[in-house]
Amino acid sequence: MKTVSVCCDSCGAALDFPQGVKFVTCNYCKSKLKVKVTDSTAYTEVIEEVRAMSEDVKIIKYQNELERLDREWESQKALFMISRKNGASYLPTDVNSMSSFIPVLFGGLIGIAALSTAYFGGSRVNGITIFMFILSILTVLFGIGLLQNRYKMTKLFLRAEAKYKKSRRELLEQMHAE
Repeated sequence: MKTVSVCCDSCGAALDFPQGVKFVTCNYCKSKLKVKVTDSTAYTEVIEEVRAMSEDVKIIKYQNELERLDREWESQKALFMISRKNGASYLPTDVNSMSSFIPVLFGGLIGIAALSTAYFGGSRVNGITIFMFILSILTVLFGIGLLQNRYKMTKLFLRAEAKYKKSRRELLEQMHAE
């Protein structure tokens, strides 16, 4: 039977084994080795190092995927930002969506004040009363439209955020499972 002579890739000790063997253990350093044979040479590779490198590559792939997911979320989140007149911006939430109700309340108060002034004052309904009433109706309509818009934006944002968090959590679970 033909034998193959190689050096241990870990400690350099001489190893002899029968031809056709795919794996050996070094008698000196106890490293587990994979035997590689080509037409002209035979050599060994330490299996643990290959396995460790493979694990490192998997971790790097997961980290890259997490970074890509986070970058995509940041750019998507920027689309939801609401800017104020002073240049400040914020993300839509249920609380600040409900603050859009203030114009509705203000418009309604103007309308009530206009109607009560005309009715309880005993005076005729004049042009200013009609103007205030129309202004209050327009303000209420504007407030309702603003409230609906912000409510929809908030729901879209919260749905997108939940999707991002779920994807990130699943990726982390996969990473820790391996």
